[in-house]
Amino acid sequence: MRSTVYFITRFTGVFRPGGRIVGSEFAGEIDTVGAGVSDFGVGDAADAALARLDELAGEGWVRDDTLERMRGQYNFRRTRFSARFDAEDDGAIEQRSQDYQRLRRELLDAERRAVVELRRTGRINDDVMNVVQRDLDLEDARLDV
Repeated sequence: MRSTVYFITRFTGVFRPGGRIVGSEFAGEIDTVGAGVSDFGVGDAADAALARLDELAGEGWVRDDTLERMRGQYNFRRTRFSARFDAEDDGAIEQRSQDYQRLRRELLDAERRAVVELRRTGRINDDVMNVVQRDLDLEDARLDV
């Protein structure tokens, strides 16, 4: 993360040193931004994903339920980041996101405990346990808080 922030700061001048990359879909919270951020629309990345989603909607391999779930996720992301720049925002959408993240982490912890128990009782080996734990860790790392 630090090298990414350094690279962006050093070579684009968009972010201040010590700041975080704009938009958690990339790498962190929106905390500090530099002068060049006025060119970055909060919903630009989400809008691009939604446009591509619309293009792919007719493909045979894109399931309707998956399409709707993805559309909901990107719309929520766009709304959440827009709210961060709205001086009149009441914080409800951010609280909703943090509540979701808290719940998701509780469930990931339950999964971790179950995997360790499966290993302890010999139902899975170390290799399987490590793969599952890695996947759980990656899911955890993608959460914002």
